[in-house]
Amino acid sequence: MKILATALLCLALGALAHSPAAGDSLPPVFLMSWGTLGAGPGQLDFPFGVAVDAGGNVYVGDQHNHRVHKFNSDGSYAADWTTGPESYPAGITVGPNGNVYVVLNHTHCVKIYSAAGTPLGTIGSPGHLPGQLFYPVAVATDAAGNVYVANSGDNKVDKFTAGGAYVMSWHAPGVPYGVFVDNADCVYVTGNLGNKVMKFTSTGTYLGEWGSPGNGPGQFSFPEGMEQDAAGNIYVCDTGNDRVQKFTPSGIYLTQWGGRGTGDGLFHSPSDVAVDGLGTIYVADYNNARIELFGEPVPALPTTWGRIKAMHR
Repeated sequence: MKILATALLCLALGALAHSPAAGDSLPPVFLMSWGTLGAGPGQLDFPFGVAVDAGGNVYVGDQHNHRVHKFNSDGSYAADWTTGPESYPAGITVGPNGNVYVVLNHTHCVKIYSAAGTPLGTIGSPGHLPGQLFYPVAVATDAAGNVYVANSGDNKVDKFTAGGAYVMSWHAPGVPYGVFVDNADCVYVTGNLGNKVMKFTSTGTYLGEWGSPGNGPGQFSFPEGMEQDAAGNIYVCDTGNDRVQKFTPSGIYLTQWGGRGTGDGLFHSPSDVAVDGLGTIYVADYNNARIELFGEPVPALPTTWGRIKAMHR
């Protein structure tokens, strides 16, 4: 009995030693991709932003085609609508009301559309005064529908109501190039000068940051779009390193995937990431003119005491 107890204790300690820890998470697996370079239906020219709604519809800011593309969850073309000849759509998100918010970088505003592409309103106008925008890049919404804009030209984050009324703003060190709001209404901002992720409350109180310049685990080169999955994990497009990194909400590094290339699972300047309700990860592969999809790998079954006895019968 003593030998059996010792063996069980060793197995338990071994299981603890191999439990998932920082940097011990498996990268997701490549599922599929869609999009080719061009201006036709379903084609893309520098896709900058990507977002997914509750029904699985995928919206893409098709930057150099000056339009928003809408795809079905299988990648088939659904619709598109123009955003104006000088608009250059960048970041994109779907609010809790189902409306689509699109950053128009060169016209210094955020446009609100219905899921069918009907214009519903405009947030911001060109300028440097409170409530005005200057080369905005990214947009996010919280659970109440408030809208947060990474206002890169003025190095700040601007907050608006769902209808576009100005609420407040706060300074973001460096040039903010990505913004998203997590399930607890904390606001995360990527900055390209500091190559880091900064975390704030919804009223701009600084909570912390992580990252540094480089290409090692947890380091960044020009980080941009971010998203969170249902488990709370955060995905960051490490654009300059041609990869996506995965972290806990407190910034602990978990895993990464990608690398420069045109093959499956590789990137050339990934700019944005979205996660749907099933955990599928969508990455806007900017310079490869496509959207790539990834899914969480199925972990191997653990070796239990019962399985050990069965293998040695």
